[in-house]
Amino acid sequence: MTKAVNDATLNKAGDIYQYLIALKDCFELNDGDTLLIETYGDVSIINDVSGRFQKEVKHHFGNKSISDRDIDFWKTLANWYVGYDPVKNFSNYILNTTAKIQSNSPFNGWNNMKKEFAFPKMPLGFPSVFSEGNILLFISLPL
Repeated sequence: MTKAVNDATLNKAGDIYQYLIALKDCFELNDGDTLLIETYGDVSIINDVSGRFQKEVKHHFGNKSISDRDIDFWKTLANWYVGYDPVKNFSNYILNTTAKIQSNSPFNGWNNMKKEFAFPKMPLGFPSVFSEGNILLFISLPL
């Protein structure tokens, strides 16, 4: 079957996945936390006690792997870097993705590494502003 020119299924699936991530986060909010959608990024949690979280959410159908050359990674990083002023007070930058992390990827085990070990694995051109005081996490969540 030929896809219609106005078929927005893939875009809408990404939107729905973003709202599912936000809904999941709502169940984990503490008193005083604020959850924002599409304000500082896809999903943001403002909490001045335990940290501020800025999330970018990427959904894919089928077998998709993420690597250090992946467009999702670099677009996400560019969003945070180019628009750094509004998000500079966030303590955690998170890329939520349905993509798998391969065993040979620099991102393999990233969430369990100390920053001094994780950041040297990054490719050239990785903005050092994120290696100073902020954490970049990769979470692979099936939908």
